[in-house]
Amino acid sequence: GHAFEVTPEVLVPRPETELLVDWALQILSSVDQPRIAEIGVGSLAVLGSVALENSGVTGVGVEVCPQALEVARRNSCRHQLDSRLQLHLGSHFEPLEGTFDLIIANPPYIVPGDPQLEVAVAAYEPEVALIDHLDGDGLGHYRTLIHGLQGRVERSGGLLLECGFGQAPAIAEVARKSGWSVEIREDLASIPRAIYVHS
Repeated sequence: GHAFEVTPEVLVPRPETELLVDWALQILSSVDQPRIAEIGVGSLAVLGSVALENSGVTGVGVEVCPQALEVARRNSCRHQLDSRLQLHLGSHFEPLEGTFDLIIANPPYIVPGDPQLEVAVAAYEPEVALIDHLDGDGLGHYRTLIHGLQGRVERSGGLLLECGFGQAPAIAEVARKSGWSVEIREDLASIPRAIYVHS
């Protein structure tokens, strides 16, 4: 229900991503004045929507691409969120300080050279937001986020992730081996699409 500018430097928000927003709002519904962060903020569609739907939210967005960060800043200004959201250039947890009630991420999860990647997506959406160049198996960013989560979230908080087709079991295994509990939800096509990693 909210309009966000998108450019070739950011991902186009998809229906699956609304699942992330809806779940985030449920998690935060019992938290007074929640503080949240999004890693890979892109256009600000996720972090901005959560903030617009919950007037008590303050947050931090992290983005590795300077051009994408400018899009996020324009959308923040458009929706008058500048006083509640801070936007920083950086990678993963690098610019974050303190702890959060929720950290959200839809990281790059496509394997380099994946023949299943749609031509329209590969041609018109930013590679930095799509392709996992960390470990090359689609799971590199998830490992980085999960392994670095300790001390970043409040006791009742956690990490909410969007994932690609067939990746949920492997991501859940990484989280469980790191001592976290895991919840998984399916999208409208009954595909496991969102994972909540928490204490």
